[in-house]
Amino acid sequence: MRVDDVMNKHVQTCRPDDSLELAAQIMWDHDCGCLPVCSGDGITRTIGMITDRDICMGALFQGKPLQKMRSRPSFASTSASWQSGCWPRHTGHAASYRI
Repeated sequence: MRVDDVMNKHVQTCRPDDSLELAAQIMWDHDCGCLPVCSGDGITRTIGMITDRDICMGALFQGKPLQKMRSRPSFASTSASWQSGCWPRHTGHAASYRI
């Protein structure tokens, strides 16, 4: 079996300045537990990942409404393998591996 046999090719994303409320709503609407956080001027670049746990812990420890909190300080920064480009370029790369 190959990664591209099981991966989702229609990836939802959020931006660093989106509210955690929006990120949570995207996760709820698309039944997923994490989102790539993307930024860029003209070229989308994945700069991190945010999980439903990140949102819950941010809400718990900051004590603010989710609409007042941004995803930028909440997401995990990217690993070295993600720093060189955008999500679509990496989905093709990841699809070539077998699992």
